[in-house]
Amino acid sequence: MAWAGGRIVSGGNIAKLPPPSRGRIPIDGKYKTETSKKYYNNPKGARITKASHFNFQYVLGHKIVFLCVARDLLFPQLHEWTRGQKLKSKMEIDPASQADAGIYECHANNMYAMDSRAFRTTYLAEFN
Repeated sequence: MAWAGGRIVSGGNIAKLPPPSRGRIPIDGKYKTETSKKYYNNPKGARITKASHFNFQYVLGHKIVFLCVARDLLFPQLHEWTRGQKLKSKMEIDPASQADAGIYECHANNMYAMDSRAFRTTYLAEFN
């Protein structure tokens, strides 16, 4: 899989990138069951309270900073994932390269509910 002009290129097929994350709300706005609606809307559930903007453009060779902070309620476990590795609530990539373009996700969960956000990065080539 490779990234090209804001599109995912995989096996010769080009697909548009997914829409911005809406957290606990299903893309179609409808929960499959009443149980899942109660789970994702549980007032004791983990909540991401502060996160980086969904669409981020960076200049090659400069720093990328992602932020993802969960509400400190009932000990939520906060994880950011990129390429299968666990990270802390703040992630920095310095210096950024073309390979750093893509989709990054942040997940917060506890025994009551989970919350997630997605971030898309694209690069700009800057010439002096």
